Amino acid sequence: MDPISLVVTGKGELEIQGKIYYCNFDKNICIPGKIQQVEIIQ
Repeated sequence: MDPISLVVTGKGELEIQGKIYYCNFDKNICIPGKIQQVEIIQ
């Protein structure tokens, strides 16, 4: 999977939240995950 590019201008705080799922269809399982990141833009 390629990284996602994001360009932000200005100052402040950027909060990124997301949900991801890893699925193995051979074993018929899906594992949920959570992403949360805060960046200070100066």
